[in-house]
Amino acid sequence: MKSKKFLRFGSARYVTELSSVFNIFVQTFSQATVSAIFAVILGFASALGLASVRSFRGLRFFEWLYLTPQVLPVLFILLAFFHIYGLWSSSPHGFFDLILIHVFLSFGFCGVQIHRLFQEKMQGWSNLARVEGASSFQFFKAALPGLRRELAGLWFTVFVFCFLSFSVPLVIGGAKSETLEVYLYKLLLTEGNWTKVIALAVFQIVFLGLIGWRLCSIKR
Repeated sequence: MKSKKFLRFGSARYVTELSSVFNIFVQTFSQATVSAIFAVILGFASALGLASVRSFRGLRFFEWLYLTPQVLPVLFILLAFFHIYGLWSSSPHGFFDLILIHVFLSFGFCGVQIHRLFQEKMQGWSNLARVEGASSFQFFKAALPGLRRELAGLWFTVFVFCFLSFSVPLVIGGAKSETLEVYLYKLLLTEGNWTKVIALAVFQIVFLGLIGWRLCSIKR
């Protein structure tokens, strides 16, 4: 009887833990997906802004300005957000604040990369479009599908950054928006269970590898 009760308790605990890990995985995937989408969208708008800069020095200045969040310590960025939030509300905390900070950290990088993509692959197309008398809207509508593989690769880069982010979710996330990286850290800290940690880490690698492989199959 005791062994049956123990087995029931053990199986119930296993199901509860598995459900908890699945929910954390969904939260991690959701915030990384949304963050990467908005980062690429804002990056596209930023790239159009860079395209309007005519001088070489001005262009380099704005590129460095866009890349500043990438080179600054994350703690500095977080402290800045805490200060800004403190001016009119409580401190940043939760799912949407996590997305906001990830987008802020990533959109400048996306803007620089998309602008360079414009210069490398769309310069000749834009000249041809001007000769043909096409509008800017017609040009981008026709040209963007040809860049879907490069844009998908950029989205995936940001997605991996957000998916594997640790310091930002640790400070901002909270219980309702905990990510897998934070969960692994707490699991190792509280239980010291290396088997679970390594198994989940391998799962992350395989999962990200499958997404990357699928995106690589996109035709140009």
